[in-house]
Amino acid sequence: MENRDDIITVIGHKAPDSDSLCSAIACAGLLNILGYKAKAACASRINKEGKYILSCLGLQEPEIIENVKDKKLVLVDHSSYSLGADGLRQAKILEVIDHHLDGDILKDQNIKATIEKTGACATLIYEKYKQHNIVPDKDNAILLLSGILSDTSFMRRNVTAKDCRAYEELLELVKIKDVESYYKQMEEKRLSYEGMSADEIFMNDYKEYETGHYTYGLASLSARNKEEAAKLLELMKEEIKRQYASRQKDYLFLKIAQYEPSCSYMLGEGKNSQEILTSSLGLEKKTDHLFKEGQLNRKNEIVPAISRYLSENREEI
Repeated sequence: MENRDDIITVIGHKAPDSDSLCSAIACAGLLNILGYKAKAACASRINKEGKYILSCLGLQEPEIIENVKDKKLVLVDHSSYSLGADGLRQAKILEVIDHHLDGDILKDQNIKATIEKTGACATLIYEKYKQHNIVPDKDNAILLLSGILSDTSFMRRNVTAKDCRAYEELLELVKIKDVESYYKQMEEKRLSYEGMSADEIFMNDYKEYETGHYTYGLASLSARNKEEAAKLLELMKEEIKRQYASRQKDYLFLKIAQYEPSCSYMLGEGKNSQEILTSSLGLEKKTDHLFKEGQLNRKNEIVPAISRYLSENREEI
């Protein structure tokens, strides 16, 4: 790590979800305990769930830093240039802590990295506390627990043994009497798009990717039921066209995850976008969208499948 007098900015990916937000704040807290000067930041505005978590703790939202050029950074919850803040290539990246597959940042620089496929990046931050024999204070423990709850859908998705251990130990530290009720309040905020414009809804959980010669963006939305999903689909059919016209990407995709009954809807813009989605993910063509029974996971299913298809069929697209 750098000189302890240097300010280190801990930051997650663009359109930060709760895991990215909570991991950044808790990681900055650990670095400060270890004697460094660290602060958490966000690459763009946080979502309603993140705002709810911070409000429960009486914490201020981290500063939004859209361009990190020349800053000294610790990156959490991402390891790809396309997912991070602008100016990453001109920043000094000290460390990367991520629970996704290795990104291109690690290929370009000799950077200290903790990369492990856990359900939440917050689990890896908690492991860092334990490695230094430090017990997180109540605020940081709740932040870490919240990150795990959000990214694993209350321990129902992509859960590893480390996630389970972190969940149990953090739950013991924070003494939340009804963790299920707390999670339901988080989820209620995450599923609410009330008062948001079509652009804000599209960008609420939007990420960009590079694979070979292609770049694409993927927005992820959620709906409780068929009625909510239908309203989102209707709104997003025109919004994805508008976004595609204004963004310099080869493709734009959008997923709506419906909870009850469980299914997924997708839209695509760009040359042969429908073929890419149907061939790579086995989606069924409907009148104005694509459909599949069950939940499609962005990290483990959608992104790997699309990226693989684009790489393997470059000459035919």
